Amino acid sequence: MQRLHAFPTELDDRKGSCEVRVSLVGNPDRAVVDILDGVDGWLLEHGLRSVRVHLDERVYTLTLPRRA
Repeated sequence: MQRLHAFPTELDDRKGSCEVRVSLVGNPDRAVVDILDGVDGWLLEHGLRSVRVHLDERVYTLTLPRRA
């Protein structure tokens, strides 16, 4: 995942689900924003319905934004 090139990242895309494991590097507040923005863009770019994101010990599920 090129969007997260600044962070150690593992992509697990099997069984119809997608998970990304990312280790925070640098300022944690800025890193979380950069990572979630990057994954959100990747989600839209690939047309995925959702992706689970593991950031150190926390897990987030991002879904496609609703159309207005």
